[in-house]
Amino acid sequence: MKILQNPISGKHKSAIFFDGVVATGERDGKKYTLKTFQDGEVGFDAKMYIGAQIRALGETGAINDFDIDLEDRIDIFVDKFFVITEEDVILDEEEDFDVYNEFDEAVEAFKNFLGE
Repeated sequence: MKILQNPISGKHKSAIFFDGVVATGERDGKKYTLKTFQDGEVGFDAKMYIGAQIRALGETGAINDFDIDLEDRIDIFVDKFFVITEEDVILDEEEDFDVYNEFDEAVEAFKNFLGE
């Protein structure tokens, strides 16, 4: 497995602070990705932030996981999750795919999926 995006800090592990492909790996000769699902959309300080803009906002230290969990200082309009995909198709089990909210749990699930 190759990790392409790491958390900004230990206080920025929510999926909302990532954008696009987070990790890649192979299993049985097939290529898989761990990536974000949905762009994510939050309101903070009377402004809207979408996708990579949310990560940039986190990099300034203005918001972190605590703010995401509480939804006190921000409003989440579109949440973001980590998913495992093959050729941009989300892997599912019985038509209900697994989503992960937090970086560490997503990476661990991806490692397990890849058999590492």
